Amino acid sequence: MLFLDDIDFIDVVKEEQFNDVVTVSASSPLALAKFQYHSESKIIVNEQNFAFPFTVHVTPDSAAYLLKCNRVYSAEKVANISPGPVAFCYRGYDSETEDPTWGYCWPDEVDDIKYGIIGVKDMSFYPLFEVPSELQEEANQKG
Repeated sequence: MLFLDDIDFIDVVKEEQFNDVVTVSASSPLALAKFQYHSESKIIVNEQNFAFPFTVHVTPDSAAYLLKCNRVYSAEKVANISPGPVAFCYRGYDSETEDPTWGYCWPDEVDDIKYGIIGVKDMSFYPLFEVPSELQEEANQKG
């Protein structure tokens, strides 16, 4: 779904591999600067996509807020255009205290965390394409 933002066209799609985020792409990394603040990963470059090679992942709520448009929620579902994530960052809020809850996990741990943490609302899993230091330490200890 294409949007005309202040400085560039923005493409928003839902990738099959991600349940909690939408993929926001543009022809310039500058066009994604405001989205970067709402993401947990760096802007990645998809060299296969000549029109919109710069990509970041945000929640549909963040995309709708930043684009000032609710059409984001009906973005087209597409095959995977991003590489497979090496890890995830999860964020949510304690349902009683509203305190933030967050952490990192490996891709095979997403379902365990999603259904294992009780009392957390608005849980979202952001794909990461570099292993965060917290998980790297864990991997070094196991290895």
